[in-house]
Amino acid sequence: MNHLLMVLVLLWSSGLQAEDKHQPTGSQCESTAKADIVLLVCESKSITSEDYENIKSFLTQIVNNFNIGPDKVQIGLVQYSSNPRTEWYLNTHQTKQSLLEAIAKLHQRGGGTNTGRALKYLVHVLFKPSVGMRADSQKIVVLITDGESEDNVFSTSQHLRDTDVEIYTIGIKNANETQLRTVASDPKEIHMFSVIDSSFLLDIIDNLTNNLCNSINNLETVRLVGGASRCAGTLEMNQGEWRPVYGSHWTLKEAAVVCRELDCGSAVSTGSRKKPYRRSVWRIRSDCLQFGSALRGCAFPDSSSSTVELTCSDLLVQPIISVSSTMDGVSEVQQQGFLVRRGSNFTISCSVQPQYPGGSFQLTFTSSNKAHIYTQPAVNHSADFLFPAADPAHQGNYSCVYGVYVFSHNFSSESRLLSLTVTDPAVHIIRLVVLPVTLLLVVTVVFFILKDEHVCCLEDWLK
Repeated sequence: MNHLLMVLVLLWSSGLQAEDKHQPTGSQCESTAKADIVLLVCESKSITSEDYENIKSFLTQIVNNFNIGPDKVQIGLVQYSSNPRTEWYLNTHQTKQSLLEAIAKLHQRGGGTNTGRALKYLVHVLFKPSVGMRADSQKIVVLITDGESEDNVFSTSQHLRDTDVEIYTIGIKNANETQLRTVASDPKEIHMFSVIDSSFLLDIIDNLTNNLCNSINNLETVRLVGGASRCAGTLEMNQGEWRPVYGSHWTLKEAAVVCRELDCGSAVSTGSRKKPYRRSVWRIRSDCLQFGSALRGCAFPDSSSSTVELTCSDLLVQPIISVSSTMDGVSEVQQQGFLVRRGSNFTISCSVQPQYPGGSFQLTFTSSNKAHIYTQPAVNHSADFLFPAADPAHQGNYSCVYGVYVFSHNFSSESRLLSLTVTDPAVHIIRLVVLPVTLLLVVTVVFFILKDEHVCCLEDWLK
């Protein structure tokens, strides 16, 4: 009996181990970088209903492993057989929960396996700014299929890769590995996966997540060097090596793409600089930028003596506003509200983190019936506005606006609103005097009433 029990325990534990073998270890991609991922899922008739449910579980795990959001990872999904169909676009579901609910509702249509047509469909329908593709995001396709494509996959997959779309391929069962290798991006050992059965899909989820996460973090590096700030200077790109960018015929529209990728606000000016010799550069196809593609997808190697010079506005940081009093007449009553005693001196201070030299501050004061604007130069990136003898006319909302003139343009940034209320000390004094006197009168009246009642009761008892 003991031997039988031991055998049963061993069989049970080995079953658990076999079950655990198909569970992911929990890899998560903590990156907050932008990525536009399109899941391309084959739904042909060769995929059984059990396979399809395993694929849905696999898709669920992929979504769970990434930070989903309009400024993080976006995921679109296309199913295909003989023809492709969009289940949802990149910007359709902006939360992880919404994506998971959408996956749960997927259903299989069946049909043939035209992978080439599906890849071409992605080029013309999914990777478009109008449906959520972002210029500064990494573009990725994850193809899941179980068979051999009935049409040509070479030219369309090449076109996707040429426009800087990274392609991962996942083959199930009898998938044609030669075709998967043709479609996948280089290096193949990172971008190509194969499982003998759909039940083994979760075995590859950790490796796939890690590889996708690395792809998301490997966005092309762009920089401006030699200028007054990180948002001005000679444009350089890194496509395996840093090179300047060819600088002829650049417009503000094209320069705006660079400023967005650098998180430097809007484009202010663009020009070119010529050197007496030719050197290696990256040349940018302007027509490519006009279709919303990122810089890295529009560059090719060349040589030239001309390089592009750009100036972006940069993003001015928000000024800080605060209030103080030399008579300790200020108290905070809520997150953005302050009380100031009537007659006290108070100061509204405006400051900003060092970003550009100079500039000025405007203190805007708005009351119930009028608005006032006070202006002071920024000294050491701050300015103090003194208000002697506070009175009710000073009640209202205050804000600081920092302005600076750089790159032949004016830029400004506004602080949060500060609400200020002026209180009258005399009112507090009157309250302090009147309240005790009133209480004393009430106590006296009650005393005499109770005394009279007590005397009447005593007389009645004596009788």
